[in-house]
Amino acid sequence: MMRKLSVVFFICFLVLGFAQSVSLYNPANNVPYPSEQYFCSGDQFNLKVDAVATSTGDYAITKDFALSFPLGAGSIPITFPATGSNKFSDSFPIGFSFSFYGKTYSRVVAGSNGRLVFTNDPQLESLKDLNTYTDRTFSGIAGYNTLSVLASTDYNKVFKNNPNQELNLAQIFFGYTDLVPKSVNSSVTYLYKNVSVGGVNALLVSFQNMI
Repeated sequence: MMRKLSVVFFICFLVLGFAQSVSLYNPANNVPYPSEQYFCSGDQFNLKVDAVATSTGDYAITKDFALSFPLGAGSIPITFPATGSNKFSDSFPIGFSFSFYGKTYSRVVAGSNGRLVFTNDPQLESLKDLNTYTDRTFSGIAGYNTLSVLASTDYNKVFKNNPNQELNLAQIFFGYTDLVPKSVNSSVTYLYKNVSVGGVNALLVSFQNMI
């Protein structure tokens, strides 16, 4: 149970990490381009990218026991468009403004294989479209799929009909990249709940009934 509910604490307080501050320069004179750059179709210009890592030191990681975050009556099911695997859910509210690497989000989408994708973007709200997107797995099972160790941009390859096309995603994995239910006749249970931990708003997410 502790392992399943580790998702909660990561969202609640997050982990020490790094973000990037990106500046664009004209390589001919090293003069920075303005924050907004306009050009017409067919125009070309050279640029140099200077990406500097900056600490997101307002994040901290805290350990607690799963029993402190019970998922029982009143927990809300995460809605998926269909049964089966390799799909994304409807978006659901985080419950508070969540800052993740310089951007603020209010909603999140769950992948059936164990990822959370943060979104305020209409395109990401459409991840649930089974004809366009798939929660592709890279678990490394022989004869089933290939292995891509996290972190890998392979996990941005969510287009169903073009497996090499990437979509820029702000996402978190918690050790899961291919959730499998305990029985072929059942499915993983996905639940969420907005909670308060020490007076701080948090989002509790649970994956249950899995191997």
